[in-house]
Amino acid sequence: MLILSVPILYSLELTSTCNNRCSGCGNVFAPDRTPEPLSAAQWREIFVRLSPHVHRLKLTGGEPTLHPEFETIVATLRGLDISFALFTNARWRDPPRLVSFLQTVPQCKGLLVSLHGSPPSSHDAFTGVPGSFDETCANVRRAVAAGLNVTTSTVITRHNWREVEPVVRLSRELGANHAVFNRY
Repeated sequence: MLILSVPILYSLELTSTCNNRCSGCGNVFAPDRTPEPLSAAQWREIFVRLSPHVHRLKLTGGEPTLHPEFETIVATLRGLDISFALFTNARWRDPPRLVSFLQTVPQCKGLLVSLHGSPPSSHDAFTGVPGSFDETCANVRRAVAAGLNVTTSTVITRHNWREVEPVVRLSRELGANHAVFNRY
């Protein structure tokens, strides 16, 4: 019998702030009740306490890169040598800067990028942001070109279930290593 003394996976939401308005979002916070994110110093304390027990860590949001101290938080993980995956919509404030920064963090084992349909109109309808498909795809290409490991993640709904094969093809064309699908 296998008995685990600690969780296998830690999923840490850095912020509930997001620049998408996804129809399938699981974020429980209403915009008027969004809590203030923890500071980089508070995250550091959490990471120090978790570090002896971490097997897998994922940074999520909202959009985690929108945390005002995102780079400081990731630098803390680098300093503590804690590996992580970044769950993101790839709609970054400053894509060249973010990708360059992540290239300096070997603890970043990969990006899991939300890609909710192909053609563009399907993805944009899901995210509620016109043009989000083009922005996401451009930044996936940018990350892949920089040598980052990218996996696409698609929420399957009654609106996009026929797009699984096109999303797989698109993910391959973008250079993603994997495509994962989750039910809504």
